[in-house]
Amino acid sequence: MHRPRPARTSRRPALRSRRALAATLAALTAGGTAYLALHRPADDGVPAVVATSTLPVGHLLTRGDLEVRELPADALPTGALTQLESGVDRTVVAPLAEGEVLTTLDVRASALLTGLAGGTVAVFLPLSEPAVAASVQAADRVDVHSPVDGSVVVPRALVLRAGTGEQPGLWLGVDRAGAQALAAARGADPAGAALQVALHPQP
Repeated sequence: MHRPRPARTSRRPALRSRRALAATLAALTAGGTAYLALHRPADDGVPAVVATSTLPVGHLLTRGDLEVRELPADALPTGALTQLESGVDRTVVAPLAEGEVLTTLDVRASALLTGLAGGTVAVFLPLSEPAVAASVQAADRVDVHSPVDGSVVVPRALVLRAGTGEQPGLWLGVDRAGAQALAAARGADPAGAALQVALHPQP
């Protein structure tokens, strides 16, 4: 007499479940490792001063505008600031984006004069039209006109750098007489209108 064999219980579902669990754990482990790698300080990290928001040319930096972050040394630009105090109470001479590393060229207007003739000074000229600042580039020559009578205040001033943003304007390289003429022209305008510039064609 043959007795019926007991039915076999399939182990495949249990095996599949264990494999799925193992795969899930492996994925979580890999994800955790990636997270730690992403958030741990770089082995060769060095302090660097960065802007905490977008900053326009002419802005006077405060502690709230800056913070120090640890960044890879090989990713820093030349002249990067490494201490917060080196940027506080300095004037921005180039537009800065949020998170951008500050350098000596961003806060040191005198660096714009490197290689120019002795007696040349850098003067920031605010402009009322952002489109004008955006269309002018370093090494261009401009005539600066009075908004009162249209007379030429400074002829053929050298553009050192153009700045756009909340306060568009131009950094100009002029002699001391030109700087005095610009200051007098701005002070003589009771309405406070910005001086106008006329761009010279490149030779």
